[in-house]
Amino acid sequence: MTNEIPRKRSSGRSHEQITKEVGALEQVATELEHIPRWPGAYQGQLRAIYQMLRENDLGEKRAGGANQILHRCIAIIWRDVPGAPISYDRAFFDS
Repeated sequence: MTNEIPRKRSSGRSHEQITKEVGALEQVATELEHIPRWPGAYQGQLRAIYQMLRENDLGEKRAGGANQILHRCIAIIWRDVPGAPISYDRAFFDS
């Protein structure tokens, strides 16, 4: 019997892949700073949808821009609640 500590199984992802994922999460967190949490009943939905779609988008080879994803999120909300008031940093996203 040895006192060897069992090694954890590898996740199958390389260091580069993990570093890329962490960078994408940090990027999304920075972008979310430009979408206020409030005021407004739909800000939380906007932020949640944006985070999910943007993280997925950055994981793909054909990642689009933050502006495209934000406007897609707004369209999703407006599909259910036409003209719902939405607030975001226009200088950041529309530039």
